[in-house]
Amino acid sequence: MPLSSWLFGEFSPGGTILACLDGATPVNVGLPQDRYLHDDTDALSFLWQLARGIDDQIGSPGTTTITLQRNRRIHIDVPSSVGLFTITWGANTDVRDALGFTGNLSGARTYTATGISNRLWCPGLTEISDARLGRQGTPHYDTQVGGGGSFVKPVMTTHNYRIKNSLEWRNVINTAAASRVWSTEIGGEYYAFWRDVMVTGGQWTHYRATDNDESSIVNVGLSSANRRGPYVWIPRSGAVQFDYNRSISNVEARSDVKIPCMQVAEL
Repeated sequence: MPLSSWLFGEFSPGGTILACLDGATPVNVGLPQDRYLHDDTDALSFLWQLARGIDDQIGSPGTTTITLQRNRRIHIDVPSSVGLFTITWGANTDVRDALGFTGNLSGARTYTATGISNRLWCPGLTEISDARLGRQGTPHYDTQVGGGGSFVKPVMTTHNYRIKNSLEWRNVINTAAASRVWSTEIGGEYYAFWRDVMVTGGQWTHYRATDNDESSIVNVGLSSANRRGPYVWIPRSGAVQFDYNRSISNVEARSDVKIPCMQVAEL
């Protein structure tokens, strides 16, 4: 089974969507705030929290499942005993896009997204890190050094420190990095994740060495032992721009992606 990094971005859409069983009156489902798209801790997972919200509104406690498959697609399911159900996104097209769907859902009890979430990035590779592999990062102190000349002992004052890292993936296939047309990138590419999570200051988590198989509809298994972060991106000074780095040995076919980042507090 191929292993890959999985990055999950912060998602706080707000507002509501409409959900109902077939033939019933649609009801508003409040959308979770301050969650990651997915997480091994249910309370931090937007997918898990959204499923519970739908349950509460359509009167089927504990029956709705919204899962993420190893092929990066999101799957929504209610048991046959519950019946067919409908979801209408309304003005919340950002939620629709973040789940990988392209329109309202109706006439079935299971739905699988055709697209990939823009709050998810899975390069199909495991990372190379500046820190020791598997560590959160390395400490960086804001130490100020002062003192006189000659043999006077310097005075060192430290106020704070950060845990910083840099994660790199080499020879990422371009369909998972960046295409030739920016406007077509709605999910699955690093550029889409960078644009909709990192540039907005959103935080994200990194799951190391996790199963990825584009032909598998088995649910991806997230382990707390493989979870790193949460992080935020550290941009270069000056204008914020997307760094496109060609893989020298695979010109225009593959790209190298490197993300400088620092650890931040949990949501």
